[in-house]
Amino acid sequence: QLIDSLASDEAVERQNARAELVEIGSPAVPALVAILSAPQQHVRWEAAKALAEIRDPSAAEPLVDALSDQSDDVRWVVAEALIALKGAAIKPLLTALTKSKLPITFNEGAHHVLHDLGKQNDLAEIVDPVVQAFSGPERESGVPVAAEQALQRCGY
Repeated sequence: QLIDSLASDEAVERQNARAELVEIGSPAVPALVAILSAPQQHVRWEAAKALAEIRDPSAAEPLVDALSDQSDDVRWVVAEALIALKGAAIKPLLTALTKSKLPITFNEGAHHVLHDLGKQNDLAEIVDPVVQAFSGPERESGVPVAAEQALQRCGY
């Protein structure tokens, strides 16, 4: 019922449902992950927002997948959710970045996440070379290589 309320046209109803789902915490994650691909943009946004607040590492991979969302607003909240996951977001995000020809919108979101995670001292050494590769002259080939090297440095 709470998941259904996230599709409401009433913002207050959605906000209340999201707050209750956040209070439920990790048990709500599978249902929230399932609606990250809902047809309605506001449903995807609410799901990502709730996942950002719950901060359950099991949501990392589905959130990385959602960085390709068609909506700028959803992608921004998804990026913020990944940032909230801190180190748990690193492996799935870097793994995704090892693939070539990702959508530009995915790369923009990934850059945002890695840039913010790089501000954390324990993650800077891992993510900084990848962030720098986004600015390099051969970004299309440089980012996947830098991501692969970062995964190796992490022991993945």
